[in-house]
Amino acid sequence: MSALSKTEGEHYSATSQQLTQIDGTVKGLQTNYTALVNKDNEITQTLTNYKQTIDQNTAKIQKIKRLLMER
Repeated sequence: MSALSKTEGEHYSATSQQLTQIDGTVKGLQTNYTALVNKDNEITQTLTNYKQTIDQNTAKIQKIKRLLMER
C-alpha cells in the first residue's frame, strides 16, 4: 500500500467517523426539538384551559354582582 493510499484511507476513515458523530448529534437535536415542540403545545393547551376557566369565573362573578345589586 502506497503512502498516499494509506493517507487517503486514514482520511476517509476519520471523515466517516466525524460524519457519523455529526449525524448522531443532529438526530439528538431533532429529538430534543420535537420534545420541546410537544411541551410547548402542552403548555399552550394548559394556558388556553386556564384562560377559559378564568373567563367562566369572571362571568359567574359578574352574574353574582348583578344579582346582589338587584336585592
